[in-house]
Amino acid sequence: MSSNNTTKKDTTGKTIAPPSPLPAGGQAPAALEQRSEAAYRTIEQFGKNFGTGKKWQPPSEKEFNKRRDQQKKALLGMKS
Repeated sequence: MSSNNTTKKDTTGKTIAPPSPLPAGGQAPAALEQRSEAAYRTIEQFGKNFGTGKKWQPPSEKEFNKRRDQQKKALLGMKS
């Protein structure tokens, strides 16, 4: 028994899509260029500042003991 399949099997090599609509009378290209430049500046600035922040240093022994005592007091207060 044969089927009556009439599906078109030809396909073109590439898909042709219509261009995106332009807002406000075609101002999109200028806005995209400005955004692109701003994005590049932001990325460049981030790259320059990456890893240049304040480095972590362990607390002094006095500060460490002070914090530990505060935490012990808080734990004892919770158990009561």
